[in-house]
Amino acid sequence: MKGQARAVALSEEKPAATATKRAKRRVAPAKSPEKKRTGRPLGASTLLTPQMTESICKMLEIAVPEKYAAEANGIHEDTLTTWKRQGQEGIEPYATFFRAVTRARAKAVANMHVRALGGGKGSSGALWFLERRWWREYAQHQRVEITPPDPVLAMDDDDLDEEIAEQRQRVEEYLRIRDRRGKPVK
Repeated sequence: MKGQARAVALSEEKPAATATKRAKRRVAPAKSPEKKRTGRPLGASTLLTPQMTESICKMLEIAVPEKYAAEANGIHEDTLTTWKRQGQEGIEPYATFFRAVTRARAKAVANMHVRALGGGKGSSGALWFLERRWWREYAQHQRVEITPPDPVLAMDDDDLDEEIAEQRQRVEEYLRIRDRRGKPVK
């Protein structure tokens, strides 16, 4: 009997504790409409150091893609992208990093450009690389105009409606024959 009384007493206490928790939740201040902060905690140091900037820029100067320059330096490519975005917004030390990365990429293009125009060994490879890596500036662009066949241009709305009706009749006839034979018509 003592065990049952104790169980009853415990079960009576739990709802009261739960009700208190609910009351506390209701009293809690509403969440602010601001965007929830993600990333490293405030005050924590960043991985972006002058040595990291120099190492990444050296790789970019020899035309290593940003993804691999980041991975070689132990950071994810998304981190590099975030740093560049923050640099465009003018946040230091990311703004300095962004300017250095931009200069490094420009040096890579200049180096390849000089090699491609210099002739000799490696010039065709440099030109191929420029055409594919920076295709907007270096690839050959051809403008292709696609024009509809002349008969369609000559048709007015009534002629077009007649053509559509004829095509519909052909399809319906095909389907009737196919249904009678049970296999596609050749």
